[in-house]
Amino acid sequence: MTAPSFRTQALWLGYLGLLPFVIGFALIVSGNYMVPVTTALQFYAAIILTFVSAIHWGRALNTMDSRLLIISVSFALYAWLCLLVPAFYSLTLLGFGFVTLFIIDFYEYRRRHHWFLRMRVVLTVCVSLTLFSAAIYIGSIHDPLIPSRYLHS
Repeated sequence: MTAPSFRTQALWLGYLGLLPFVIGFALIVSGNYMVPVTTALQFYAAIILTFVSAIHWGRALNTMDSRLLIISVSFALYAWLCLLVPAFYSLTLLGFGFVTLFIIDFYEYRRRHHWFLRMRVVLTVCVSLTLFSAAIYIGSIHDPLIPSRYLHS
């Protein structure tokens, strides 16, 4: 596969991965199936955060840099922990996780793979905005400090 066709395919697949975030947020705001959709959004976000952090594990195999292994596993564990708290906090923390991982990726990849970083900027902004917006919406309906069926999966 040529580099341009690989990049095109990666871009399409990356942007298709936004669909569950956008659709999930739209369904939450519409009030349809709020609890199952919120749960699905939380789990999808945790899976994708783990998936994106796994890039560092793959790089560590080539570079033998154990720091990259720690980054990869730390985000996977963080994503799992985010699923153990009420949805308002979970969505907020997952949003911050994506932003933090992007900052790390920016420093790791800023000298190469510029197309990847451009894609990651768009994806990170979209993902974080949908997660933060969903958290704000849920928090506006229910006090995040008072447990309710809408706040915990």
